[in-house]
Amino acid sequence: MSGEAAACARLWRAVLFENLRTAGGGRVTGDLHRDVIHARAWVGSPGFREVAALAGYDGEAILARLTGPDGPAHLDRLSGGRNRDGWSPGGFRARIDAARAA
Repeated sequence: MSGEAAACARLWRAVLFENLRTAGGGRVTGDLHRDVIHARAWVGSPGFREVAALAGYDGEAILARLTGPDGPAHLDRLSGGRNRDGWSPGGFRARIDAARAA
């Protein structure tokens, strides 16, 4: 991988990590609450998968880990212990699977 390609992958990893960290934000208010809602809606979307691929990761594997039984714990670690409401994208998984089947 060239230096430029590696730099781009690092940038996309930062985008992916920041969105996952925000999604695990827990119960917050104000503008941050809106950011958490948008980040949670983004997890599992086509854009999520594209960013994961650009970062060099398998978006499906990330989603599978986050929707598994330890998903909220993974997000809690990513968010620095802020996932107080135990959110997991598992609720979105059914919507994602239905959209993929349509």
